[in-house]
Amino acid sequence: MSEQQDVVVVAGASGRTGRLCVEQLLAAGVPVRALVRSPEKAATLPAGIEVSLADTADREAVRRALAGAWGLIIATGARPQLKAGGRGPQDMFYPPDATPQKIDYEGQVNLIEAAKEAGVQRVVLISSIGVTQPDNILNTLGNGRILEWKLKSEDHLRASGLTYTIVRPGHLEGQTHPPRTLVVGTGDTLQGAVSREEVAAVCVAALRSEAARNKTFELVSVPGPATTDYDALLAQVPPDQGAGSAGARSR
Repeated sequence: MSEQQDVVVVAGASGRTGRLCVEQLLAAGVPVRALVRSPEKAATLPAGIEVSLADTADREAVRRALAGAWGLIIATGARPQLKAGGRGPQDMFYPPDATPQKIDYEGQVNLIEAAKEAGVQRVVLISSIGVTQPDNILNTLGNGRILEWKLKSEDHLRASGLTYTIVRPGHLEGQTHPPRTLVVGTGDTLQGAVSREEVAAVCVAALRSEAARNKTFELVSVPGPATTDYDALLAQVPPDQGAGSAGARSR
């Protein structure tokens, strides 16, 4: 394939996990195109990187950003904010233009559809543990029902016909810690935490791993030897069965 076709687009590249995906792809010698919403966000990325300015709500801009790409990592996600003087989850809110419905579903659907049109070969979506649990506390934050919208996005990708990997991380830790052993699971029963760096490493590995094709799994890490064989890790996950969410929900 040509160099242009080797390009991997990282949507949400200026976010905490997306930036790590960019850095790890660059370290591996993979051409990266960072999709970000504004010049201010682009300015925070590594110097010299290819940048595509696009709001995921803008279908035409998203199509342009995906043109000629080989792979796509979707690391976008709505983030609740605390009201002035607020003290807890009951005081969280989402800006009107950055709700889970707009970011975690509608924007991601635009990315998935643009990937189909562009002939993208592999899509990796960062979702979340707990998406099949309606009563999960994350759904109550800002009344955004964020996990429900993430699951709808997952379903759209599973039914898209694209070759995909859906990663559902546990509680995301930003701090650096000693190397740990990665654990994968299905059925949305796994619990625990995982670092953003570990999530990025799995996403980057999944782009090229045959063991990651059309799979949905939860991801956490535990004390133990560092995981280095990502193919072996991903091979532990059975493929999703059929289109939509049937395979991911029924195990």
